[in-house]
Amino acid sequence: MTVGLVVDSVPSDAAAGTVPPPARIVWPSASATASNPAPVRANPTVPRNGAIPTRGTAPVQRAWTPNDLRHLPRDRPLRILGCCDSMTPGCTNTDTDQGYWTELGRLLDAAGVRYECSNASIGGQSTVDVVGYIRNVVRAARPDVILINVMTNDAAGAESKARYQRILDDIFATDPNVVVAPTLIEISRVPPAPAWLANSEPANNAAIRDVCLDGNGAPRHPRIVGLGNMSKIPNNTKYVDGGGIHFTPAGQVMAAREWYRTITPWFGLPPIPQDVY
Repeated sequence: MTVGLVVDSVPSDAAAGTVPPPARIVWPSASATASNPAPVRANPTVPRNGAIPTRGTAPVQRAWTPNDLRHLPRDRPLRILGCCDSMTPGCTNTDTDQGYWTELGRLLDAAGVRYECSNASIGGQSTVDVVGYIRNVVRAARPDVILINVMTNDAAGAESKARYQRILDDIFATDPNVVVAPTLIEISRVPPAPAWLANSEPANNAAIRDVCLDGNGAPRHPRIVGLGNMSKIPNNTKYVDGGGIHFTPAGQVMAAREWYRTITPWFGLPPIPQDVY
């Protein structure tokens, strides 16, 4: 079951500041050994591969071994924090298919990466909410990398852009060593999704791009590892659900792959081919 998108229905700033620590789900990793066992999953009732269909991946483009991995902790799993709205809900308890985490986990398993996933994603949240809790969540989760896909619920405007900038500023002020993988957003234009909502996508994506990248397309902060592009996922019924205004399971697979490609250069992960839609 997918969390419904609640447009412009968000908690107050005070309420957002009291959000409890993010939920955590831990999956077994392909790199676990008898002397270094993988943690047990927090929710064993959900199948590891969920219900998300995958197309598989072609062989990597070059010879690759786990020795290529860099910027990875050697004494513990990589900690990944999701900070998103319901368009990419992630590992919330109500998402029986685990959202995009299933495909992302499959790719990390194939790369031999141990990882832990923490989730601060909330359906209906906007930049107002994230500004209210981001410092507390970063302190609680102690992530190595933060995946950000938020602004779907923001009306286009200078205030939203300023809040997005503050989110990044607060993250790096709380932990200057964390890396951030933000993405451009995708908003459903499949009926009966409301037209006014889709109309905010270009302006919000322009704001995200301007906050994250300089005039040459390079990250404005050295620990922004690139800018993923969810909006390149085709806006049709195969990938986007007009009734729920969310990615379908197939769309979640594409979202996961976009995030994987975004963090690949920083962590030295094996590449996967670009998808053909």
